[in-house]
Amino acid sequence: MKDWNVEGRIVLLRVDFNVPIDAQGNITDDTRIVKSLTTIKIIFRS
Repeated sequence: MKDWNVEGRIVLLRVDFNVPIDAQGNITDDTRIVKSLTTIKIIFRS
C-alpha cells in the first residue's frame, strides 16, 4: 500500500463496516473501523 501512487486519481475503497451495535444503536466493537483508518489516511494524504 505504501508504494501505491494515488495522487491525482479517483480512488474507490471498499470496506466492511458490518459492526455490532446494541439496542440503542451504539457500536459495541469498532475494530473493523479502526483497522481501516490507516488505509483511509494514506489515501487522503496522497
